[in-house]
Amino acid sequence: MPKVAALLAEGRTDWRTVRLIIGRTELVTDEQLIAKLDHSLAERIGHWHGWSRQRIVNAVDAAVRTADPDAARERRQADEDDRCIGISATVNGMAEIHGSVVASAAVAFDRRLSQLAKQVCPADPRTMDQRRADALAALAEARGLACACGQPQCPTRAGD
Repeated sequence: MPKVAALLAEGRTDWRTVRLIIGRTELVTDEQLIAKLDHSLAERIGHWHGWSRQRIVNAVDAAVRTADPDAARERRQADEDDRCIGISATVNGMAEIHGSVVASAAVAFDRRLSQLAKQVCPADPRTMDQRRADALAALAEARGLACACGQPQCPTRAGD
């Protein structure tokens, strides 16, 4: 993609954007379609400063769908085939969870963690991020998230 590369060389776009373009267009193999995408993306890329990663991905994917619907289908199938969840142990008894799942499942999971995290009383000392992390265990164990406020009258305190 020489036109996109030229914009990078001129400082009119950044490496993050170009890397996303390269990754999202790699399944397009027809030289004419690649040239068409290069021209189309180079014309629009100057307006992408400050865009989120997802917005850039969506714009590039839309261009690929228009130029080469078969490549777009292949990318979707490859992404679906590569779905997975991994857990890696870290230090001090913690672990990281990483993976790729169908977007609807991710949205449902995100929503459920937030619902559980909001079930505790306002005096719970944990941040929302900490409560969401703790909600994962509650979700896995099919229970509610216990409040950590320590108040004896709390209806959702730990141990109940």
